[in-house]
Order: sequence, then C-alpha cells, then structure tokens
Amino acid sequence: MIVTAEKATEEKGYSHPGSVIQLPDGGGEIHLQYGHPDSVGRNGCFTVDVIQSLIDNLSVYQQHGHPMRTRETACAITKLEEALMWIERRKSRRKDRGVHQTDKP
Repeated sequence: MIVTAEKATEEKGYSHPGSVIQLPDGGGEIHLQYGHPDSVGRNGCFTVDVIQSLIDNLSVYQQHGHPMRTRETACAITKLEEALMWIERRKSRRKDRGVHQTDKP
C-alpha cells in the first residue's frame, strides 16, 4: 500500500502535501524538493530527478536480448519521457514570461 503524500507529510509535520512520499512495505521515503533551493536550500529531489530515475530503471529491461523486454515497458518509458518534455516546456514558457523560479503563476 502506498501512503499518500498528504498523509505522510501530515504525520511528519511537514507543511507541504507533496514533500514526502512513503513507499509501501517499509521501502523508504521519497523526499521531494519544497521551496526554491536558493531560499530554502536543497531539501529533496526534484520531480524531474524522480522521473529520470524511473526511465533509467525501466530502460535496463529494454536492452536488446533482455528477457523482460516488452512493448508495455517501452510505452511506459515513452510516457515518462513525454512527462519530462511537458515539464521542460512549462519551464521554458515560464522563462519566456519572466516568472521562472518565482511563485508567480
């Protein structure tokens, strides 16, 4: 069972509902960055770090000749790469509007 990010942060006393994700069966926690590193320091990983790690992990199974190589895994990798593309697009558009690295919408 995956504990929701909101529940995990509530139990830990964090103020942001997305800053900690508890993994099932005692698998540990993922701490996501909360606040800009320039103002609060580095306190977790960025969303893009998590997505890239998932791509890297799944890509091992897609190597030529690997017995676990499947179309479904290839599709999952494609969707994760698409997620990175949309995040990068958002970042680029925010830079164009002069609001990148601010709390402005």
